Amino acid sequence: MKKYYLLLFTLLFSLTLFSCSDNSVGTSNDELDECFGTSIPFPATATITACIGRQAGSDLIRGAVFEPGISWSETLKFFSDNYSSGRWNLVKEDIPTTTAGERTAEWDIIGPDFDVLISVTAFGEGSSTFMVGTIGMYDSGVVN
Repeated sequence: MKKYYLLLFTLLFSLTLFSCSDNSVGTSNDELDECFGTSIPFPATATITACIGRQAGSDLIRGAVFEPGISWSETLKFFSDNYSSGRWNLVKEDIPTTTAGERTAEWDIIGPDFDVLISVTAFGEGSSTFMVGTIGMYDSGVVN
């Protein structure tokens, strides 16, 4: 099992090293906007390491793997703050109380035209924390 996590960590770390982003801090990310074809709140410091889009029947599903480019606490605050008001309805927020080791935070959001699911996993602690996240955008009705 440890070999599986080591392989996963190595793969994700390699993807992050081969990607680059020159965005400044803010709530819009050009890479994600291009991937999704629309603008949603997302750390400008984040690096997109993979982007997918596919048609599933009449539903268009888009997803991305990313590295936030900000600390664990800043990541939690960013997604909680930016998806809890305005045109967004934050229906689920699962934030772990641990600040070290492996931990995952998740947000399920209903938007005006589509739903957004976000998950960020962190490994380690302090300045040696490595994080990877996934974000998915789905036609409305996925999040309940």
